[in-house]
Amino acid sequence: MNKPTLIALFAILTTLAGCKNKLDASAENFLQALNTTGRGQKLDVCVARKDSWRMSLWLSAPPAMTVGEVRAHDKELQALVSVGMLRVKEAKLVREKTDHYVDTGNQVEVKSYEVTEAGQKFYLDIGLHKDLCYAQAIPVTIVKWEGPMQRGSHEVVDVTFKRKVGELADWAKGEQFKDVFSVKQALREISEDEATATLKRTSEGWEAL
Repeated sequence: MNKPTLIALFAILTTLAGCKNKLDASAENFLQALNTTGRGQKLDVCVARKDSWRMSLWLSAPPAMTVGEVRAHDKELQALVSVGMLRVKEAKLVREKTDHYVDTGNQVEVKSYEVTEAGQKFYLDIGLHKDLCYAQAIPVTIVKWEGPMQRGSHEVVDVTFKRKVGELADWAKGEQFKDVFSVKQALREISEDEATATLKRTSEGWEAL
């Protein structure tokens, strides 16, 4: 075998030796899976955050919320109207109820809201509910994992990871919105807290469930 052939063969073997198996249980593979098939693709920093059910209540026609609840969230609703994500759908008289859902017999005007055309792009499914979301929480570091283990028909790992927040949507950059929805606190908590996800192993590598 001549020298040029030996050099070429050595280069190929070196390249192959340096290749990482995409099926391996490794931090690198898990992070790639999160950012291509999982959390990293989603706008998952949302206005209602841990209380995502609130958004569905805000958008329901009265009296899904009591008058007291509507008034308690008036600043939040008006902030979303001011940035073009919500609009007033209708205002009508309803029988006033207390926060304990006791009918007072009085009639008061209550507004209901709907997502605007501009807001539909950001009104996303985040599990059991939908929410208006304004930034990505991007996985950046794998902290630990448990597995692989067999769970049903899948071989899975439970991954714990850290995140950073990507660029905010333009409509969420205003000071009024940031103040009403405590955006600085939300972003700080996301960057400091650890998140979890379950990944499954497929013939093509790891994917988020």
